[in-house]
Amino acid sequence: MSGTVRFWGYVTFFAALALLLLGKKVEQALEYAEWFMVAWIIVALLLLGIVFTSLNSWLTVITGFLGGGAYFIRDTKSGMLVGLLPTGADWFILAGFAAYAGAGGLGNCSISNWVRDKGMGMAATVGYIPGMVGGRQVELSATGKVFEPTPENVRNFRQWWRYIRFDQGWIWTVGCFLGMGLPALLTVEFIPPGTQVGGMAVAVRQAEGISNAFGGLQSVTGTLVWYLTLLTGFWILYSTQLGIMDLLPRTITDILWTSNPGVRRWVKGDVRKVYYSTLVIFVIWGCIAINLAQPFILILLGAFVAGLMMSIYGVQVWYVNRMFLPQEVQAPLWRQAALLLFSAFFGFFTIVVILQQVFGIKIG
Repeated sequence: MSGTVRFWGYVTFFAALALLLLGKKVEQALEYAEWFMVAWIIVALLLLGIVFTSLNSWLTVITGFLGGGAYFIRDTKSGMLVGLLPTGADWFILAGFAAYAGAGGLGNCSISNWVRDKGMGMAATVGYIPGMVGGRQVELSATGKVFEPTPENVRNFRQWWRYIRFDQGWIWTVGCFLGMGLPALLTVEFIPPGTQVGGMAVAVRQAEGISNAFGGLQSVTGTLVWYLTLLTGFWILYSTQLGIMDLLPRTITDILWTSNPGVRRWVKGDVRKVYYSTLVIFVIWGCIAINLAQPFILILLGAFVAGLMMSIYGVQVWYVNRMFLPQEVQAPLWRQAALLLFSAFFGFFTIVVILQQVFGIKIG
């Protein structure tokens, strides 16, 4: 089992690497691949969620998003739904779930790179990271471009901001809630509360639970939902891996490109050399990391670090925007307060996990 998991881990790593080498723009190649995977995931999860799950499970997931964390069961005597609060919750897992919401960790901080590579607004003047195969050398600005806050420029900025706000606030946010809620819905429906999740076969627990509810692999329906759930789970995990494989080299490249003139001189202005060199190092390290611990433990460790980073860079983003953006285009005070509130939210989870995992202090 462990050998098979590692083998396919290597295969998916190098398949993602091949995809990132292609395309005129890295962002463009990712976009085409992600559209296919997202469409498959949403349709499959909606099908499973609407057809095969009960009202109890829907209520449990909805209250989870609202902060109650209750799960619902039907009382055998009265037939009514009864809400129960969970006990002994694993804060490590909860922190990981919270940190990986949306793009997850550093991805939430770097989502503006999507705007840059799409050439929106002033981003059209700063360049982008081109693909290694099919792309060409593009001059990428080290410091970005700033417009004069004239009335006309401010109006143009607000038009772009409305477009991005719609994309992030509706398409992205709704997609994130569906991406988190639908898998949770299937887990609540088909895996009993308190089930221990771990080991090398952790990725098949959900498919196993759904299949068993329909007669297992001995029945046609059980076999069908088994393969459908496994394939959907693969696309969920693979799309995440693909995004992260681009994310880390992109972030490191931006840091080196903006902060170190020597790096820009060394590669003679070709940002691809920095990006793809970092990408190769990342792939090598990923292949090593596969052998260090079980997949579930690696995911939780990565999620914990992601939450820690989000608690820090929320404050950083607030400070940078307050100090360096013209007053005319700064975010309203309520949005700044919300940013600090979410930073405190992730900071809370980080502190709780440290107290529980390092110092052995039980909370909840």
